[in-house]
Amino acid sequence: MTTTPTFETHTIEAYRGPVFGETIYGANAVIGIRFDYSTVGRSMLMICSSGTAVIANPRTPDTSP
Repeated sequence: MTTTPTFETHTIEAYRGPVFGETIYGANAVIGIRFDYSTVGRSMLMICSSGTAVIANPRTPDTSP
């Protein structure tokens, strides 16, 4: 998981769409994660998160001379 929209060490092969809270499907990574919160009443805190589910594969090192 990352808060950035890309991975420095991986190539994104497919985008699976937005995900919210605990709904993560058809992916092995989540990019662009955002957290938000608000208070409810005087004693509760509501936390919300969202991001984009993706399929990401490690980049192969460049072995060219």
